[in-house]
Amino acid sequence: MAGTLLPVYLALFVSASIGSIVKSNQGMSYFTGLGLGILLFFFVDVTLDSTELSVNSGLSGGVAQGGLLISFAAGALVLTITDYYYRSPAFSLKDETPERKSRAEGRMFLVPALISLGLGIHGAGEGSSFAYVAAFTSSSSLISAFGGYGAIISYVLHKFLEAIIIGTAYSAYVIFGNAKSAAQVSGLRTMIVRHLSELLALGFLICIPTFLGTTIGYFIPIDPIYFYAFASGASIYSILRLASPSLEPMFKGENNFSFFSRDNVLLIAMILIGFFLLYFAALLHSTIIP
Repeated sequence: MAGTLLPVYLALFVSASIGSIVKSNQGMSYFTGLGLGILLFFFVDVTLDSTELSVNSGLSGGVAQGGLLISFAAGALVLTITDYYYRSPAFSLKDETPERKSRAEGRMFLVPALISLGLGIHGAGEGSSFAYVAAFTSSSSLISAFGGYGAIISYVLHKFLEAIIIGTAYSAYVIFGNAKSAAQVSGLRTMIVRHLSELLALGFLICIPTFLGTTIGYFIPIDPIYFYAFASGASIYSILRLASPSLEPMFKGENNFSFFSRDNVLLIAMILIGFFLLYFAALLHSTIIP
């Protein structure tokens, strides 16, 4: 448990602290670029964990293969549609009404929250895998059963870096976005007081699925590849969300809400279509046709 909680919350507070002292659009672009780079590798890594969506099975993957494809598509679409429908009403951070400003800031928080959820679902698969090993290993040492100290250190680093992804998104969409609307950047102490509950919630979203997967997986064997497939699809949403402040030099939080318009929900669908077209070509590569 400590191996999950400590690196996650350390990374969240470190990245949020850095985000609170970034004073320029260009600086935030570079900072979120770090999170985007980690996320791109996460996408590749988690796709491999999901057995590459069973592409090597060709056209004979059956129900299991179909389940992986559905999980992948659900990961991308559920997060995107939630983002669109929750945040679609028109609003501006420049509104003077405290109620409207609070609602706007809540919608900004939704972005890192959804990214946390996508990463958390991946953690549920990891937790179930750990539980299976712990329940059925014949080794007298859990450290040896999990692959030695190198594997344990790798897991801790993975959790830290995954939380950096969330921290950079939170910095761009909440800390920096709100600060730019007020034409100032909050100091470190102010940031900690103001954003403590939100950072705790983000850590909750990424850690709790791991604990649930571990607890349930100890008693009931769970195939983790469907969780990995969902997280792989969710990474598409996360990549586009981090790409916006990363690749736009003049990024401003209040203008960025147009990024996920109704048309861009279709963008996700087109990305999925393009993905599945090449996936189908790869299926044929793995299929023996007499």
